[in-house]
Amino acid sequence: WIAVIDISGSMTAMEEGTSRLEKAKSEVLRRAASLERGSAVTLITAGASPEVLLLQGRDQAEVRRALDRVASDWSEAATDEALVLAGNAASNCQDAEITLYTDMDYLSASGLTVENVASGSRNAAIPSLTCSMESGYAHFSAELVYYDPQDGSQDDPQDDPLTRLTVALYVDGKLIGAKTVDVALGNTSVETTVLDWPVRDIRSFVSARMVLSVEDAIAQDNEAWCLAPPTKNVKVLLASDTPFYWEHALSALPEVDLTVTEAASASLTSGGYDLYIFDGSAPDPLPSDGSVWLSAVRSAPRDTGLRLNELVRGGSLASSKTMPAILCELTTGLSLRDVTVQRLVSTQETERFAAVLTAGGKPALLAAQEADGRWTMMLTFDVHNSNLPLTADFVILLRNMLRFCVPDMLTARVFTCGDTVEASVLPMATALYLQHPDGRMTSLSADGRTASFQLNQPGVWTLLASRGAWDDRYCDFVARFPGSESDTRRRVSPTALLVSRREAAVDETLLSETEENRSDTRMFLAALLLLFLVTEWVVYHHEQY
Repeated sequence: WIAVIDISGSMTAMEEGTSRLEKAKSEVLRRAASLERGSAVTLITAGASPEVLLLQGRDQAEVRRALDRVASDWSEAATDEALVLAGNAASNCQDAEITLYTDMDYLSASGLTVENVASGSRNAAIPSLTCSMESGYAHFSAELVYYDPQDGSQDDPQDDPLTRLTVALYVDGKLIGAKTVDVALGNTSVETTVLDWPVRDIRSFVSARMVLSVEDAIAQDNEAWCLAPPTKNVKVLLASDTPFYWEHALSALPEVDLTVTEAASASLTSGGYDLYIFDGSAPDPLPSDGSVWLSAVRSAPRDTGLRLNELVRGGSLASSKTMPAILCELTTGLSLRDVTVQRLVSTQETERFAAVLTAGGKPALLAAQEADGRWTMMLTFDVHNSNLPLTADFVILLRNMLRFCVPDMLTARVFTCGDTVEASVLPMATALYLQHPDGRMTSLSADGRTASFQLNQPGVWTLLASRGAWDDRYCDFVARFPGSESDTRRRVSPTALLVSRREAAVDETLLSETEENRSDTRMFLAALLLLFLVTEWVVYHHEQY
């Protein structure tokens, strides 16, 4: 017997004193106990990533231990993928039965039994909370949704406590106020209300939280979070005596916090910047606490290992044909149409430095990664000797270089439970940690350029990069409760469920046997033909000689 248990967010709905998920687990345990002695039980969970928790267990204690591990991941259920696992498990058992425990009715289900554990319940939710800053106001906007399985047909909606919702707003942990929202269902079973909430005298904030005070089926969707828009968080030092082009282009990048200084005053080895740009001259040694860009320097610092020669004629700017795959994102979005470089310093690629761009076939942009993850990049030409700064390609190139050398830890700040998130590992990161909404800390691998993890709990998460002697970096982000999972009415899915199991395996076996039989027949016919030819040759030889 194979049991597939839906562990999506809506399965946490409380009905008659217990959750749908606990009811499903109890029914699985009861069914397993009623099987004949020695019967095999397989348990599969249908969450964001379906998982086989028990494969052909034959002991009740095994079943109970596996069920103890079953918990909701607050996501939408990947039911089809879970049934593929069930079909694979069933293909090895001639009389296997598959039962899906869920809170959804299906119009069609082939190859399995569907047990709906939902009775239908009322639920209120806040699917989203957003904020915009306008003229000294923080303008919060939330969507409130209310579900009623009775289709709005209760005798007196005014007597129903769920038709009057109380909402509280917190900003950076401080209670701003509370409001009452009346929900009039009329003849429908779902009502959506948009709540606008302007707040004076908030110039900035870190996080906001809106909370519904209501007793309903699911508590986890009664909160929503909003994080302030990211500010300028990449500290850049530009050391140049002619900074106009650089300063103008870098100012177009919203994440850059730019400091400009004269080239002669930039003789530093560390200054707390994420990126150092040296135009015209560079200190020796280079700073060791951030990535470094060099442009038109007269001599290469010793630790680069580069050898700069005389100025030579340039040519059209183009992507290097020998560029390693890891550097390809540096040229994303570049057209390089009619972009030329008049003169550049002659140099060669080395084992460390690879060419990203060329001008007239000569290296124009070189890149190398340091052992601690930092990057050193060199433009071998003065931007004043090129029309590149007069094109959109200059801003695009600097944006690509910046986000490559100092990547955002996350490209978004709002996700949904069940999402798999890919985080960038910052240069000089020695460890990566993930703080869950409940305060738990888990460690992630800091090897490579990215680390991935799956969100299995609604709330505010924090990603922390430990960088040894340098300052640590963190990034807050939100995992929302899936909006579709807040619907706790008894629902009917138009999806048709299909389990491909024994039939497919038998067909495959028959096909294999048929192919073997065909092969044997062909060999027999070939042998018969060979015997005939040999006989003909013997008769011919006898008649002739």
